[in-house]
Amino acid sequence: MSEGEDSRRILLLEPWLGGAHAAWAEGWRGASRHRIEVLGLSARHWKWRMHGAAVTLAGLARRGAPPDLLVASDLLDLATFLGLVRAWPKVPVLAYFHENQCAYPVSSRRGAEGDADAAGYAFRNFTTALAADRVAFNSAYNRDSFFEGMETLLRRLPDHRGLAELRGLPPRCAVLPVGVEYARLTVLATRRVPHPEGPLLLWNHRWEHDKGPEEFFSALVELVRRGLRFRVALAGERRGECATPFDRAQDLLGERLVAFGPLPREAYLTLLHQSDILPVTSRQDFFGLSVVEALAAGCHPLLPRRLVYPELVPPELHEAVLYPEGAFVERLAALVERGPEADVTGRLSEAMGKYAWPRLATDYDRLVDDLTSAAPRVQRTPER
Repeated sequence: MSEGEDSRRILLLEPWLGGAHAAWAEGWRGASRHRIEVLGLSARHWKWRMHGAAVTLAGLARRGAPPDLLVASDLLDLATFLGLVRAWPKVPVLAYFHENQCAYPVSSRRGAEGDADAAGYAFRNFTTALAADRVAFNSAYNRDSFFEGMETLLRRLPDHRGLAELRGLPPRCAVLPVGVEYARLTVLATRRVPHPEGPLLLWNHRWEHDKGPEEFFSALVELVRRGLRFRVALAGERRGECATPFDRAQDLLGERLVAFGPLPREAYLTLLHQSDILPVTSRQDFFGLSVVEALAAGCHPLLPRRLVYPELVPPELHEAVLYPEGAFVERLAALVERGPEADVTGRLSEAMGKYAWPRLATDYDRLVDDLTSAAPRVQRTPER
């Protein structure tokens, strides 16, 4: 990171400083030529974060001097935050959307109450986008589903729907993917040696309903019934009620289960090196950081032909790694029987190079330059 004359001070506000959100903040900070200060809250109580984080983070931000640029993630109620720091001079603002509440699946257990909650949080995403000077999404899928979902939501409102404001947003939007430690990951992308007990299947997502664990475990039950040889590693963060199907996994898989639960970073990287197949059943993924990491490390994926996944995979490899609705079990069984394809995994690993942080940081910093070039430097009292 350079701190020369063209280096700007960025205050990055992240109400959910954990998982992929934290990896994004720390990755950009490490690769940027600008000076990035991360102001965040712990990764829990996401609904309360969307309500209350603006108050907490505004109180913390007011203790310091105004930055040259504010960056706020989508879980911040940005309009409220800006109202609470109105004593600051005008500071340009970039909103960064890791996800959008328009396209987030609601648990079937929530019913109508869940739908009403989702609409409220989606509208808060809308006001955050309106309050920002520029809006960045981590994928084109995230951007497109935001606009499609918001138009549907706004058309349901009784009057003063805000459709004109929504249609004015696209020129202010950009796609900036999340970066990865590509150089470290590709060191792991060596040719796998077949294991006598069969390929190692990796789950490396959160243990939550939106990642489709029921479909995943149903497929494993069928593989066991067919007598196929395979092993399973269940990594990822354990969350709430959805941990229940994972708890049953130990009885289901027995000695096939070689890893269970979250791992320290170095141990996780080792597991990526050992894993052969990445079966994915997610019903929500706006970028897929865990997928990109696994592909860079040489895993053979089996991905749904939906969400962000067609965007991640080069078009010429779609047929090899994307499955249509209803085909997951048969495609997974065939892949377990024949094993990963070295040509496919090698080409996918190389393709993930576009997500290397040193490459992406240039795009991020260019957007910072555009936002701050017309804004005067904030005058600060020199430190003594």
